Amino acid sequence: MRPDNVMRPDPAELTARFFRGLFDAYDLHSVRGIHVVVPKGTPVFAGTTLTEVAWQISEHARRVS
Repeated sequence: MRPDNVMRPDPAELTARFFRGLFDAYDLHSVRGIHVVVPKGTPVFAGTTLTEVAWQISEHARRVS
């Protein structure tokens, strides 16, 4: 029997680890039950408003140019 104080893995984390093991050329981003998968190294911009996303894109473009 397992003691009650032993931490059990979060099923969602196990699923993410399994996915990452199968698709190691991709980055997995999960927020509030939404999963976004992009090729590794691809920038990801997210925000609660499109204005916030636009600022992130602008800042990123300034850094890479």
